[in-house]
Amino acid sequence: MRVLIVFSTTEGHARKLAEFGAVRLTSLGHQVQVQDAAESNVPDPIGFDCALLVASVHVSRYQRSFIEFASKHCAALNRIPNAFVSVSLSAAGDNPCDLAGLRNCVERLELETHWHPGVVHHAAGAMLFRAYGFFTKLVIRFIAQRRGKVVNTSKDYDLTDYIALETFIDDFAANATLRWESDRDGFINRAAAAGHALTEPWQPATQLRDGHPSTAPFLRLIFSAN
Repeated sequence: MRVLIVFSTTEGHARKLAEFGAVRLTSLGHQVQVQDAAESNVPDPIGFDCALLVASVHVSRYQRSFIEFASKHCAALNRIPNAFVSVSLSAAGDNPCDLAGLRNCVERLELETHWHPGVVHHAAGAMLFRAYGFFTKLVIRFIAQRRGKVVNTSKDYDLTDYIALETFIDDFAANATLRWESDRDGFINRAAAAGHALTEPWQPATQLRDGHPSTAPFLRLIFSAN
């Protein structure tokens, strides 16, 4: 499959997770393109078979560039299998209020962009003290102390559970592949029934008809992301 990964980052950790996803998907045999949502040459998801989006939460909101990308391409994203990795420090804990707040962030994102993630994984972020300014260091250290964490502001702390993230990516890829194979087989069967011979390999990405996308209805992917 052709997979588009789009990320938005502030200190760089979301980029790291996007690149982790790209390495994993490539190892599974997929063609992957990674793109920063803040760049001007982000491709249209319509040319891909599925999409993985990664962005981090800061003060209950995602980056403006990410919101703009999701809003602009919501129709294309909703037509193909897609997944969202939401990155935040709150995801590192098990505080019910924090977890409810993260769910609210995603719901607000959906309302604002009209993009509906097929499946969501909340990944713990990182405390990158060496990249923070003086004030941010104090705030992050205070938050960590309130949660019973003792930190050294001269060090960085990567809190992401990479095993859980890898499992999420594998599950998403497996489900997206099932959709891809179903579309492929259906296309071949319809062509055969109509008496048409395929003269070139079938291209699984969304096709354009009279300038407009033509795809089967999107089947929402539902599976456990534990």
